[in-house]
Amino acid sequence: MKYTNSRNRGVWAYENRRQEELTGDYEGRLTEIIAKFRSRCRETNRVIEVGQRILWLPGTSVVFCKHSTHWERMQARKKSLRELKRQS
Repeated sequence: MKYTNSRNRGVWAYENRRQEELTGDYEGRLTEIIAKFRSRCRETNRVIEVGQRILWLPGTSVVFCKHSTHWERMQARKKSLRELKRQS
């Protein structure tokens, strides 16, 4: 099928990305990065500016800011790992 209107194709692709379901053990795959683009947090809907530290789900357009519960859980997980390393 040949698309005659690239504008409609872009909107269709964007709408499909917004419908991404977060299923399975996605929290284990979250990666802390520095934002390269202005975007919005999936959970809090806050604006994420360029240069902010965020959590990103690789392979998707899903990002979370520092004010989300995902960020808090990630920090708690890091803290518990550090404590385990100290005890060993």
